[in-house]
Amino acid sequence: MLMNLVTNAHLYTDEGGTVALHAGPSPAGVRIEVADTGRGMTAGELEHVFERFSRGSGSTGTPGTGLGLSIVKSLVDLHGGTIDVASTPGGGTTFAITLPAAPAPGVVARPRDALHGRRVLVVDDEPETARLIAERLEPWGVECEIVHDGAGALERLRTGEFDAMTLDVLMPGMSGFEILRELRADPRLADLPVVVVSVFSGREALSGEWVVSKPIDADELADALGAAVIAGRVRVLAVGRPNVRGALRQALEQLAIEHEWAGTPLEAARLCATRRFEVALVDAGLPDVEAAIAGLDLRGRRLRRSVVVVAAGDDGVPGIARLDADPIPVDEAGAAVLALLQPTAAADL
Repeated sequence: MLMNLVTNAHLYTDEGGTVALHAGPSPAGVRIEVADTGRGMTAGELEHVFERFSRGSGSTGTPGTGLGLSIVKSLVDLHGGTIDVASTPGGGTTFAITLPAAPAPGVVARPRDALHGRRVLVVDDEPETARLIAERLEPWGVECEIVHDGAGALERLRTGEFDAMTLDVLMPGMSGFEILRELRADPRLADLPVVVVSVFSGREALSGEWVVSKPIDADELADALGAAVIAGRVRVLAVGRPNVRGALRQALEQLAIEHEWAGTPLEAARLCATRRFEVALVDAGLPDVEAAIAGLDLRGRRLRRSVVVVAAGDDGVPGIARLDADPIPVDEAGAAVLALLQPTAAADL
């Protein structure tokens, strides 16, 4: 975060200007400020400052991709912090980050702690079960809204603002599976975290979702929902050459496994900085495959590196000794990912 902010301040501050870094305690934890005496920004530029590929009006000839500040914002959000910016044209810019204090020694942060103040849509055709879910989440500061059918759920998701959804898949009329398909096809809702609460999980159909089985365990539900809010829905990162992309996408989509694609190690590293992934699929034919593997920081709920190396056709790529594994065929990638996405105990979340 600091590297991006200081680099950005330096790039937009002319010769003779200053860049200052201040850090100290705050009531919420720690506050860090990066201030410069550079060009500053207009009100219009401030509105888009954290958007991807957004660059200032005076950026012509200035190095950069326009991703730095959006990455900083994403990292701050992942830490549960805030970032503010103050700027005037010709008067410089100050970015202020506030991050929560680290837990005291021996205190383990739990995924459920991320639920406070969240709005969750509870979707279940059984009123008693829906009320039970809402009651189990209430102690963690969750505001729940309940609907009992698929059409009502989609209507509320499209007109309201929710941080996550719990979903029963076995409902009359529009089933939970149909709701999931609608979500995945809607760009505005595609990233909504979903926790399936059902006696039936159907791992192949739900491999991109978080699953809690009935009867409902309160701690398991809270941790699964908290982990889903932190990590989001996309949990698989694929890194490879363009000629492998089609076959790999087909192998994953056949098993309804959602994924994001990166064509280079640098792009993969940037995605890892802004998202959390459970598994990475790496094309063994990449010219810099070792760099791609070394740069992965998945940060998923398992807190361990889960990397699958895949080979296309007759690449003839030798095994990656560092992973103690030979590359698997592309058409087996989906099954390999499912094996790594099997449910884990709540204590592992």
